[in-house]
Amino acid sequence: MLVQKTARTTNYTTGRITAINATVHVGYGGGRVARFIDQIVTTNISAGGDSGSLVLLPVAITAEQHFPVEQRRSTEIKGIS
Repeated sequence: MLVQKTARTTNYTTGRITAINATVHVGYGGGRVARFIDQIVTTNISAGGDSGSLVLLPVAITAEQHFPVEQRRSTEIKGIS
């Protein structure tokens, strides 16, 4: 399924959902890890400065608030693709 987003840094971007109901572990260094469950994972549609933007389905139904994971942080994604 396609998604779209408009944000400060990347302006208008489109992407594709690659997993739903995913559990994502984000490493913040020093052994600190945040776990997010029941997440939607998309292709790369963001960059630093895009936090808080809404990710929309093409029919203008709000899907989720965007929470970018920077590439320098370690991530482990498990979900349905």
